[in-house]
Amino acid sequence: MPKIIRWSKQRLIIASTLAMGQKIIILDEPLANLDKDSSLQLMTTLKKLTNAGYAVIIVEHRIDVVLPFADTVLHLENKKIQKISNKEFFLQEQSKKITDICPKTNSNEPVLTLNNVSYEIKKHPILKDLNHSFIKGHRTVILGENSCGKTTLLSLLAKLITPTEGNIIQNIDEKLKQRKHGDHK
Repeated sequence: MPKIIRWSKQRLIIASTLAMGQKIIILDEPLANLDKDSSLQLMTTLKKLTNAGYAVIIVEHRIDVVLPFADTVLHLENKKIQKISNKEFFLQEQSKKITDICPKTNSNEPVLTLNNVSYEIKKHPILKDLNHSFIKGHRTVILGENSCGKTTLLSLLAKLITPTEGNIIQNIDEKLKQRKHGDHK
């Protein structure tokens, strides 16, 4: 899929606003569902509009992407608004708020195991030959650009869809009073 198409909804909204003669563009989470490249394209376009005299107001949680393009940053917290004068320091401080408070585990017991799992739709491969064990007590983050197969993988793990090849073994914790699931074919 061409990168320009990925943010076509945002482009349509901006074009519609401009066609109505509006000089103020307000966007709520415009980077939602956009990959890094598409996000940068959108932010560059919005910056060009501000340089042309438009006012652009963005509400966004992906501050690392938005801050380099922002002239003014307002932070809303505890029902109060604060103007941020040092964007770099603010970004660093936000990152410091993320701390690991979960206890560590020494388990090697897999709760989910992927054995040569593949998934395709109409002979179009979405995922191919995945092998991985998710370990009890460990946290896993699945990263990837849009349309790379993250949602498909989660759907496979949840047994909402069936792999076209390979199998998924679920070992559910007995404390949850659920039966152990075997191979999913």
